[in-house]
Amino acid sequence: MRASVGHQPAENQQQKGYKMKTFKTGLLQGRITRRTLLAAALPLAASALVLAATASDKNPVTRPFKVKSTVTIDATMLTQPIPDPVLGMLKVGTWTSTEEGTATHIGRFTNSGEGNIYFDTRTGLLHVIGSGTVIAADGEWLYWDASSATGLTDTTQQIHVNLKGGSGRFADATGGFVETAPASPPGGGEFTYSYESTGTLTY
Repeated sequence: MRASVGHQPAENQQQKGYKMKTFKTGLLQGRITRRTLLAAALPLAASALVLAATASDKNPVTRPFKVKSTVTIDATMLTQPIPDPVLGMLKVGTWTSTEEGTATHIGRFTNSGEGNIYFDTRTGLLHVIGSGTVIAADGEWLYWDASSATGLTDTTQQIHVNLKGGSGRFADATGGFVETAPASPPGGGEFTYSYESTGTLTY
């Protein structure tokens, strides 16, 4: 019986071949697994970058705001006051407004609004309350609400305008300004005035 040192039985060669095949298969499977993980990780990393960029873009910045505009208001006084149990005042009129002007961060704009006029029997003041939408030059819009309180003999009113959200870059916007306007005529009617004001806009 002869056995050569460099010669191994066929059975051992088959076992080694099987082990080598298993080892290579394991490496191949390892490479596929790593590639799969890498392929999955890349979109996640990209998503993280996008989210970070989006969050950065949404960091609000408070900016000086200036507006110059012409407004037309049409006020209608009610023949019979209506008690408002929520506000605790009498509703004595309604109003609508249209406006055109220019403003920083908005450009040329149009604006429309509507609201009510109330009389507070406890203080003797007229309250003008309403809301509307500014349409910016690029088509985006900005919501607002406004209020003022004046005496029956006052000839002007200070309207406090709050800017509050909208579309596009103004989705989470906040800000405001104070507008000086003529007091509403006692009997209602249409009147037009121009104003300029400064404030802030955060977006």
